[in-house]
Amino acid sequence: MSNICYYIWLQKIFMGEPEKAHHILSLVKSPETFYKHREELVSEFSFLDDSDKKKIKSVSLKSAEAAEKRCRLKNIEIITPESKFYPERFKEIPNPPFLIYAFGNLDLLNGYPIVSVVGTRKSDREADMAAMHFSYDLASVGAVICSGVAEGIDAAAIKGALRAEGKTIGIMACSLDVNYPAATGNTKREILKADGLLISEYPPTERAFASNFYPRNRLMSGISDAVLAVKAPQKSGTLITASHAAEQGRELYVIPWSPYERLAEGSNKLISDGAYPVFSSQEIFLPLSVKYPEKIDVSKYDKNSVNIFRFSKVKKKENVSKKQIEDDPILSLLLENDLSFDELVIKTKMSASSLSSQLIKLEMKGYTERDISGKYTLKI
Repeated sequence: MSNICYYIWLQKIFMGEPEKAHHILSLVKSPETFYKHREELVSEFSFLDDSDKKKIKSVSLKSAEAAEKRCRLKNIEIITPESKFYPERFKEIPNPPFLIYAFGNLDLLNGYPIVSVVGTRKSDREADMAAMHFSYDLASVGAVICSGVAEGIDAAAIKGALRAEGKTIGIMACSLDVNYPAATGNTKREILKADGLLISEYPPTERAFASNFYPRNRLMSGISDAVLAVKAPQKSGTLITASHAAEQGRELYVIPWSPYERLAEGSNKLISDGAYPVFSSQEIFLPLSVKYPEKIDVSKYDKNSVNIFRFSKVKKKENVSKKQIEDDPILSLLLENDLSFDELVIKTKMSASSLSSQLIKLEMKGYTERDISGKYTLKI
């Protein structure tokens, strides 16, 4: 049995309370020592409650062994608190992860200026353009862009960074062997192809439960020097990330929007609560250049970069009849609004594979296309 297997076993017991796993590791020589002497040590550790004691008895070492085997099979790195790759920034935050599962460029975990870009999944064109533009600028001067690899603002931020040939980190709310959301599979491949990194604190086969997003967001702010909130409504995970950023002492920047935009009510309120309003990426990367003089190269900033991302509605194609649109469930939906893949799955009630096949056919016919933000748009 490998030493890593005991780490995974201990993590599985305290999945929602990693501080307890860290505390145990500070009291005993290793997770293996705790496992072998668990019966006597459990009675000695007063911080363990009845639920903890029950899980210590019920969690199987075989399940940890299976998780380790799957990581080896998938080439997923398992990073312990003692590893040289364990992010130093995580050691500064409350409730740091006990283990990190990673795939890609591990060097990005330490020593790089990192900015997390966050915002609503149901974004609009202006918000997508802002996310892409700011991320492009930040990546072009040397900052690493971090996101939750969701649709909307996350996807736009990744596209902007990749267009600048920059590096990105994606932090998942599920294990790295689970493709969630399904529509982001290509995005993850693009991140890795560009020498980026995907990380998670969840062992193999862990799905994206609703309870996973709050702890995931603490890692997004925790690994970063700064957080940029692009646009978010009142009830949004963006506000959770912002609260983590404040707790962790990270700089919080917000792009201001009209006070009448409901989609921006949450992010606008962050400004009134003390976050920095920003109108240019320079307001973010210039402070980073002081902290990382060897990583941030301000001479690479292109003040005219916004022109790259200015786009308008695609001109309508005349060879599609009104009846064709009305009879096709996808085209009829896109006639009303540009939609993401996940939104189309929900509205059409089609399976992801069937929808993907139909979208390919429509694109080949020239009826639809994916715009720069990743949403599907009608070319009629």
